[in-house]
Amino acid sequence: MRKNKKYNYVLLFILLLSTYPLNGFTANSANAEFSFRILPELQDFEISTDKIHLTSELVLPNILNSKVNVNEWRHVSRIIEEKNLAGEQGQCITDIFACNTARLTREFWHSADKEKIAIRQKVTNLSGKPFQLKSLMPLKLKALVFEEEKRADQWNVLVQKRLKNGKPASIVPSDNKLIEADPFCLFHTNKNNTPDLLIGYLSQTGHLAHFLLQFNNTGKQTDFSSLTAECQFDGVLIPSGGERTSQWVYINAGFDPNELIAEYADRVGEYHGIKKPAEQAPSVFCTWYFHGRHYNEKYFMDDIRSLRENRVPFDVFLIDDCWANGNWGYWNTNYNDFPSGMKKVTDIMRGAGYRPGIWTAPYSVDMESDLAREHPEWLLKTTADTLVVFGYSVKAWILDPTYPGVCDHLQKVYRRLANDYGFSYFKFDFMRSVFIYDNVKFYDPRITRLEAYRMGLEAIRKGVGPDAYISVCGGHFGGSLGIANSQRSGSDVVSIWRSEQIDCFRQNILRTWMSRLWHVDPDALMLRKRTTSFYEPDDPHSHLSLGTLTDEEALTFTLNQYVGGGMVCFSEYMQELDPERREMYRYVIPSIDTKSVPLDIYNTLCPSMMLTKVKPVCNDLEPWNTVAVTNWEDKEKELQITLSGKMIESLKSDKFIISEFFSHKTLGVFSENNRLNMGTILPHSSKLLRIAPWDGKKPVLTGTDLHFSGGGVEIREWNVRHNAVEGKIETEWDYPVTIYIAFPAENENGYLLKTTKVQPRQRSFFVTKM
Repeated sequence: MRKNKKYNYVLLFILLLSTYPLNGFTANSANAEFSFRILPELQDFEISTDKIHLTSELVLPNILNSKVNVNEWRHVSRIIEEKNLAGEQGQCITDIFACNTARLTREFWHSADKEKIAIRQKVTNLSGKPFQLKSLMPLKLKALVFEEEKRADQWNVLVQKRLKNGKPASIVPSDNKLIEADPFCLFHTNKNNTPDLLIGYLSQTGHLAHFLLQFNNTGKQTDFSSLTAECQFDGVLIPSGGERTSQWVYINAGFDPNELIAEYADRVGEYHGIKKPAEQAPSVFCTWYFHGRHYNEKYFMDDIRSLRENRVPFDVFLIDDCWANGNWGYWNTNYNDFPSGMKKVTDIMRGAGYRPGIWTAPYSVDMESDLAREHPEWLLKTTADTLVVFGYSVKAWILDPTYPGVCDHLQKVYRRLANDYGFSYFKFDFMRSVFIYDNVKFYDPRITRLEAYRMGLEAIRKGVGPDAYISVCGGHFGGSLGIANSQRSGSDVVSIWRSEQIDCFRQNILRTWMSRLWHVDPDALMLRKRTTSFYEPDDPHSHLSLGTLTDEEALTFTLNQYVGGGMVCFSEYMQELDPERREMYRYVIPSIDTKSVPLDIYNTLCPSMMLTKVKPVCNDLEPWNTVAVTNWEDKEKELQITLSGKMIESLKSDKFIISEFFSHKTLGVFSENNRLNMGTILPHSSKLLRIAPWDGKKPVLTGTDLHFSGGGVEIREWNVRHNAVEGKIETEWDYPVTIYIAFPAENENGYLLKTTKVQPRQRSFFVTKM
């Protein structure tokens, strides 16, 4: 089994230092050489491994109302000191440049093991009056070469996006188009023994930031042109003596892209003091994806009656957009739709065994609302002194969190929703409205767009209290760090297979890494069968009630919730849901609470193989892995899978017994690099393999038919006796559970399969080999 190699840098760092003497530092180790030298005539610096070479230039701060000639800047001093960055010890080389009006501080940090690099800038106002800062650019690459290969069309670039509707993807550069990435991008070449390169933002609050990638197509080939790390300060006002600091740009290289991304997520978490989510990711019933804004107290009581008759054991009952129509701003109940009031609604939810959840759009204000009439000064303005209009499914004014009284208002509103109404789960929508426009003018000119966003979110957290669950939808991923319990990973979905849905799958799959920082929310699953709309065709929400998925497509949609590894969300009109599709929710509720990673992460359409490492709740069971395989194409294809080292490296065995969930078949005992012939896989359908260690000496659980984890969440006791297994199941599903066990045997297969069905409320099982 191939282990991922650590990759040490060989670094060459060349700086513009017009007056600094030529000197240097070198350190040698068994695996790598780190060298540092200063050449006074150059302002570039270079970062190299023996396979990758990067050249960057020093970019001076973009100050709007202060004209400074580049020749006025001079090098002042250098400081070299030990520095711990994001939980990792290393050395920081700080160079200070200055002119008459400003000082630029550049920090270049490398880890003690010479494997990671980080760079940032800080500008200080030395003038006697305020100036406006537009941007800082701590990194601007003008050359990027993989093992002497300059052609960018020989690479893959994995591009991440900061907003939920952004579309992360693996691309092969082929034109001159400017590409935006945020918070990181990952470069890959198919050349053997060449590491991948990750460049990302380590710090993620304080201001917006992105990477701008430019490629040059000559007609014959596409070459790398530049990569700029632009930290956007929005023309923020810096007083005399004040300063502003860019994000840290973090650089790492390695042979396993998923390990690179996981290490990056850990560093982001360490930097911001964010621990991995401790509580179980919740399962959430959402009212939006059937009725839309038509949901009311009648439909609520219909759902409650259905759930009392045939319980679905989810955690949170979420009332989405519908309950405060016309009252965005003060967020008072619309009693025409909910005549009993929201306090009565939360009492009913708790009585049915569910946690009460509510939807709001905290920064949005109805144009005809009481708040808009009473406090027009609270509304965000453009640089032309007109009101900012946020337009999506509705048009609304936007609150300015920097205006005195606005954060107090937000705190008061959400304290009322929590304490008076009784909600403890909050979904916040359209959160990007306060920072997506670059022509806004905040009341406080010292505040950036991202700081304004976070100011409001912090006030809301104070209002709802520390124990409330906050789910951010359409906000800023990094800007919500440490406040949001979960964040939406993709765009809104429908229960219809169409090409746009693959974008939603890809958003979820390429963002599972975020589960290190918060619970990932893949949006709602809908399994209903409905070919005509519940509402009139001209109704703007008529499409929400449709459900045209085939059985194969429905299973693939369900599998998307499983591989997300975080929150499970679904939306139905419960009294209409047929029993067959209702039962499919047992496959993903409760959440496996373990992220999956894409084994083919550079698949340009969408990764099609997802690995999940299952750590069962029963300590007597050894861990196993599952691999989900999906055919995204519109035609069937023959499927063969090689049991790669990545599929099994976490399992302590040389042999593995493999079963497939949907067919409930055991495929056999396999070793690394063996090939599995899976036969024909239909369009839009999936297979789910369960890979368990096999020593041929003791019986092994090969799965159940209850949950995609194959026993990871429901088997609570597992005791092996001589030629027998006894144990217990715990599940809130009122559903019989079939258990599959392989006993060692001296036959052609090397095992003997046995099954048993555990009836609802029975829970104990006993299976013998005989």
